Amino acid sequence: MDGDTEGECGEVLPLYRWKQSITSTVPGVTTATTLGVLQSAAREGRPVWLGYVNAQGAASQRIVEPISVGGGFLHGFDHKNSETRTFSLHRITSVALLDDDQLV
Repeated sequence: MDGDTEGECGEVLPLYRWKQSITSTVPGVTTATTLGVLQSAAREGRPVWLGYVNAQGAASQRIVEPISVGGGFLHGFDHKNSETRTFSLHRITSVALLDDDQLV
C-alpha cells in the first residue's frame, strides 16, 4: 500500500463515521414505526392515512382501515377504491393515524 492510499483512508473513515452518526439521528419514518402504527390501528379499528408507491413507481395517498398486518403486507379497506386491498409494507412511504371524523 502506498502512502497516498493510507492517507485517503485516514481522511475518508472519519467522514464516513460522521455521516453515519448524522443520518442515524435524523427523525423520520422507519419500518418499525410504520409497522407499529399499522398494528395499533388494526387492533383499535382506526383508519390510517398512507403514502404508497406502487410497483410502477407511481405515488398515491390513501385512507385505509387496516384489517390485519403480517407477512410483509397490510390488508385493509381502501377508501379510494371502496374495496379491500393488500399493500406491500415496503412500498408504504408514510403513515398517520386518523380519527373516524377525519374520513373523507
